[in-house]
Amino acid sequence: MAGRNQVYGQQTQVSSEKRYIWIEVPYAITSPGMTFGGSTSCYGGSTANSYGTGSAFVQPYGNGVSVNGSGIGFGSASGYSQCTSSPSITMPSTTSNKILSVHIDCQERTYDAKGDGKGWAGWGEERAVYERAITACGATNVASANQDMAQKWEQVKASLAARKEEEKKAISGNKYNLDWCISGSLANIKDLAPFWELQPAMVGLTSRDQVIRFITHVQASLESDCKGELELIRTGASEHKIVLYWAKTASKAIEKSK
Repeated sequence: MAGRNQVYGQQTQVSSEKRYIWIEVPYAITSPGMTFGGSTSCYGGSTANSYGTGSAFVQPYGNGVSVNGSGIGFGSASGYSQCTSSPSITMPSTTSNKILSVHIDCQERTYDAKGDGKGWAGWGEERAVYERAITACGATNVASANQDMAQKWEQVKASLAARKEEEKKAISGNKYNLDWCISGSLANIKDLAPFWELQPAMVGLTSRDQVIRFITHVQASLESDCKGELELIRTGASEHKIVLYWAKTASKAIEKSK
């Protein structure tokens, strides 16, 4: 079942008495490079020459004349084109170091750095923000919140273990099926997601956005992955082999999320 083997990450919360704080955080702002130009334009024309020999006679016809003739003609034609190219110009990326004013929400653990163009995001998005926000929001509140999160983590571990035991019983009784695998995996993901988002390193990632993409990829392939597990169970694969199977599927989702 997806979402079993994860490590503990702590989350911080504080009371609403000291919810919003302004702090100063050093930032490295990178502007991407650009390449433009490098176009090619072509133009051309053609010439034609003709000559011939023969005979013709003209006779009256009503109010006009008609021309009959016979002969042979010769001619030649030639064409040409000319192209010009303008060189491309590349402007390399640049990095500038700035001190930005950052609005911190100690309760929701989010921040808004004025000038980075990203809007509000989770503390985990920027390590420098996370470290300073922890201190700015108050050590006492943080310690209390960490204790609360530790209790929540123990509850999550108990839930994961209980689902694992139910799964084992279902497998031994030939009751474990696709719906069971999918519903149990989704429940595991729901329990673990808050911890993943605060500490993306728990799943080998570096930001909350990557964690969200990771969860999306895992959920998108869940039906197929569960079918793969059921096939392993049907063929008598060991529990160790099944654990490795889920580790491999998680690794694929992690790589897609980076």
